[in-house]
Amino acid sequence: MTGIITTSYTGPERRRRVRVSDSQLADLEMRVIDGDRLRSMLDDRFAGVEARLQAGDDRMCRLEEELSRNTRLTEDMASDTRETRELMEMGRALFKFASGFGQFIRWAAGLAAAGATLWAFWRDKPWH
Repeated sequence: MTGIITTSYTGPERRRRVRVSDSQLADLEMRVIDGDRLRSMLDDRFAGVEARLQAGDDRMCRLEEELSRNTRLTEDMASDTRETRELMEMGRALFKFASGFGQFIRWAAGLAAAGATLWAFWRDKPWH
């Protein structure tokens, strides 16, 4: 059996008729059958790809959850660090105040010692 296939071409050539032999038709039928087998193989491969995509999606969800947990822990740690820093700054201000007060006491003690010496000296009045 011989079939006629008409192909259209929009170029300068006219339509032409192609004669297809029985062996060529049989070859085309085998290709269609092979195409079904190929389609089945491709479906299996696509199923594998979809399974890997789902596994990747699950992994990404776990990573996002872990990242959000890590972010919460980091924010908590930053809050604790901020509080510790504020305490350190308050301690530093206290030491600065104590240092200034100590200098004042040292000057006041020096003045008190000088005043006590003058008072003792004046009370005993060695020139009389």
